[in-house]
Amino acid sequence: MVFIKNLLYILGFFLFLMCCSCEKPAGEGGLGSITGKVFVREYNSNGIFKNEYFAPDEKVYIIYGENQIYDDETSTHFDGTYRFNYLHKGDYTIFVYSECDTCSAPDIAIQEKVTILGRGNETSVPLIVITK
Repeated sequence: MVFIKNLLYILGFFLFLMCCSCEKPAGEGGLGSITGKVFVREYNSNGIFKNEYFAPDEKVYIIYGENQIYDDETSTHFDGTYRFNYLHKGDYTIFVYSECDTCSAPDIAIQEKVTILGRGNETSVPLIVITK
């Protein structure tokens, strides 16, 4: 009986070590956050500048680590700000679609790569400027 009790303690200890030593990949479940702003430069159909402003209700996407497709999305607030919360430390790609008259596709992704360095860190993305 004592042998089984000691064996259970040893197994429990190893399980505890395995859980504590695991590196969590980039993604949801952490205490970090990513914030930023999206800015729009608006042109008319002749390519002449019309207006510029911080983008309200613009879709912003996030890719966790080396994933190939986006993992989550949010929309900007009235002042162009956005925020992704509850992220583990790691590498992330933030992107927003911008119109492109000279590209083969009608829209291109404007990307920014960022890293959350530690638990609970808030990381700011440089201003993303898109064209409409």
